[in-house]
Amino acid sequence: ALPERVQAGNGLMYSLRCYARDADGSPRSAHIFSGGGRGAGFGHDGVTRNCFPSSAGNVPIEIFESRVPFLVEENVLETDSGGPGRWRGSLGKRMTLRRSPDHSLPVSIFVVPDRIRYPAPGIFGGQPSKRNRLLLNGQDLAPDGRFTHGEIVLRSDDDRFTTHVPGGAGYGPPEERDPAAVERDIAFGYVSPPEQQR
Repeated sequence: ALPERVQAGNGLMYSLRCYARDADGSPRSAHIFSGGGRGAGFGHDGVTRNCFPSSAGNVPIEIFESRVPFLVEENVLETDSGGPGRWRGSLGKRMTLRRSPDHSLPVSIFVVPDRIRYPAPGIFGGQPSKRNRLLLNGQDLAPDGRFTHGEIVLRSDDDRFTTHVPGGAGYGPPEERDPAAVERDIAFGYVSPPEQQR
């Protein structure tokens, strides 16, 4: 009814709740938010990744790492994670956590992720985002899109947990996107060049 007043689906956010014990048995815990991208709206691309629709915000990664024996190995915007459209959904991100190398005991991450099975939906011809993916040492923990919650244990310095948090979805048919905007998307690394797209 009001097509100029709505936005496409969001990548959403969820919390990585991280737990550990020191050698003397003392518990340690902290959480870090994984915010997805916003969906596009009429006349504008989705804004950058955030914790919409909550008001949550993260403390700096250095504070998180000082509270629990984890290292955030990467926390980067991910190319092609937003949905195409006349106006493009903003990018999601890829975040990788590992156990701190000066901690010898197992650490765990409890996750209740969103967008595992269904990506953010596009509107008025816009395309959906990618869906969320959870990887442990490169192995997809939900290849069929079925994962509601669970604990992921990192037992060695070689273990890595990666989440691919989806971007927002697109608004309007992708073929109507301004060619100059497409060139800018490619130049900034928001999308892959056409020959690299699958």
